[in-house]
Amino acid sequence: MPKRKCSFNISLQQKYPFIKQRKDDTADVTCEKCRTDFSVGHGGASDIEKHLKSERHRLADQATASSSSMLSFFKRTDLPTSKDLDIAAAEGTWAFHTVQHNHSFRSNDCSSPLIQACFEQKFRCARTKSQAIVVNVLSTMATEDLKEHLRKAHCITLLTDASNHGSVKLFPVLIRYFLPCEGVKVKVLEFREQPGETSDIIVNYLKEVLSFNDLNKKIVAFCGDNTNCNFGGKNRKGSNNVYSKLNESLGRQLIGIGCGAHIVHNAIKTAPDCLPLDFECIIVKIYSFFYIYSVRVEALKEFCDSTETEYQKLLGYNEKAKKGINEY
Repeated sequence: MPKRKCSFNISLQQKYPFIKQRKDDTADVTCEKCRTDFSVGHGGASDIEKHLKSERHRLADQATASSSSMLSFFKRTDLPTSKDLDIAAAEGTWAFHTVQHNHSFRSNDCSSPLIQACFEQKFRCARTKSQAIVVNVLSTMATEDLKEHLRKAHCITLLTDASNHGSVKLFPVLIRYFLPCEGVKVKVLEFREQPGETSDIIVNYLKEVLSFNDLNKKIVAFCGDNTNCNFGGKNRKGSNNVYSKLNESLGRQLIGIGCGAHIVHNAIKTAPDCLPLDFECIIVKIYSFFYIYSVRVEALKEFCDSTETEYQKLLGYNEKAKKGINEY
């Protein structure tokens, strides 16, 4: 009568955890330490013990004991400490500071090592990490805050103007709204490149932005530069302009607001004509009085110090360009 074939049972699995059973046969196994296939069908545990004494397994066992686990080369996965959270908050604040003051991300390649040397060795917030924090954390948070504000706001003003950078024509879209507990807010809603600056391109772009943010029913005013493309001239007549087409698209009359900076500039430029004296002549004489006279300039500096006023160099006057009048 033939001898019964042994199998790799549960007791053997518990005693030799590095021995794994193969799928094709209950007696065929694989040693994970030396990657050797053998059978326990003849003697069961004795076959495993025989394999453990082999030269190949002994060398593999020694190599395993002298090697470190791959997990030791990776960052620890336990929960962060309070100090780790403080450092993360500092890195986020520094990234926000970079954007707030329009600094280049590249400047953080120098600033980050300086902060490590002066304050905290674990601080890491160079160019790549700063950009990742701004794009993936701060921008997401700002977008969610803006969406929450737009849900609360009922009357919103739409603002846009082209910004040319060489051959690239960028169109920022801003919105101005009022919140009872926070006051008037001005936020950037969209910032995208467009192929041109015609009224049709601008209107289609604005309609897409408004529809995406569900603001068609909340827009009450449109603010743009005082150009024919935006308002159709000083009298705001005609239909081939952004203001007219936007009114037609939304189905109601919006409040048209011209560029506030141009309005203030025109008012200041026109006001001197109403004075009973030659304003331009006064500016020329003031500049000529201090021009190349160091004694008079020193006296002016002393006067500024006594009145706690910051001294600034007087601007020159150019007869051809009239730069002095415009700068003053």
